[in-house]
Amino acid sequence: MKDYYRVLQVDSLAEQEVIEAAYRRLARKYHPDNNPSSGATQQMQEINEAYDVLRDRVKRAQYDKERTTSRLGFEKDGQREKQRPARETETARHTEYGKQPRKEKKDQHRTGEHEHVATNKINPVLIGAIILLVILALFALSNFLPAPASPGASSGGAAKLASQQRSEMYKAAPAMTIDVNKSYVATIKTAKGSIVAELYPKDAPQHVNNFVFLARDGFFNNLTFHRVVAGFVIQGGDPLGTGTGGPGYNIPPEIKAKHTNGALAMARQGGPAQTTPSSGSQFYITLAPQPGLDGQYTVFGQVTSGLDVVAKIALGDVIQSVTIEEK
Repeated sequence: MKDYYRVLQVDSLAEQEVIEAAYRRLARKYHPDNNPSSGATQQMQEINEAYDVLRDRVKRAQYDKERTTSRLGFEKDGQREKQRPARETETARHTEYGKQPRKEKKDQHRTGEHEHVATNKINPVLIGAIILLVILALFALSNFLPAPASPGASSGGAAKLASQQRSEMYKAAPAMTIDVNKSYVATIKTAKGSIVAELYPKDAPQHVNNFVFLARDGFFNNLTFHRVVAGFVIQGGDPLGTGTGGPGYNIPPEIKAKHTNGALAMARQGGPAQTTPSSGSQFYITLAPQPGLDGQYTVFGQVTSGLDVVAKIALGDVIQSVTIEEK
């Protein structure tokens, strides 16, 4: 039985926020941009598997129950904990939660000296001068910083940034620039071949407009398929590669088209389908008809060529580029 706590490098009693933080840290470490080694993809798959179980309270409870009867159970964990020297155990626990262990006072006399120094009054004039200098420096620096990215005409600016830097890079969804009376075809290029999809501007104009904007801005370039479920879907478009990233905005639902084999749709968080917005960038392609998803997610396109490529996509495969043809 796999030790998912060991995979995420957390204690078996870790709070949920600790697990979330550990997952984000490991996802950054083993992201293809930061770790191109051949073993990184396998490691990331194990991390995703562990996170999928431990982030869900029901799954975690069931896993903990099964774990108690295995060689990795709580009792043996507790025995190992008791065998540690008290000082070592405290240090390990503090380190595990990102805190430094407490340091004992080595010299009471020196401590007293430090406390005495700390009580000396600081010249208020000096404080005022420092604050003024900081304000002036920030004002001068602001004149040289580039303006934050805002959606408009696509410029390819996203492609110039590392994948993780694209997360939350926009302030709002892009302005409507497509013509719903025209046709749009997207080509998703991968090392295993190209996936060609016809987009549905009349059924889902905001979703198509958004996808066209991001593609033309290079947002999808070099992102990965971070979720692959055999016989179900392949999912990509997350700049963090964890399933938690996005461009900085969401899209209102436009639920109409059905989930046929090769449907191109937008992911979303849980909630009522008609009111919960779609993700700004995370899209998925179905590997088979999925009528159970109909009425729940926005389908904004259909794969017309490259279904064999879709079937070959594996976890961690890279989206080399997404190009748009307007007719």
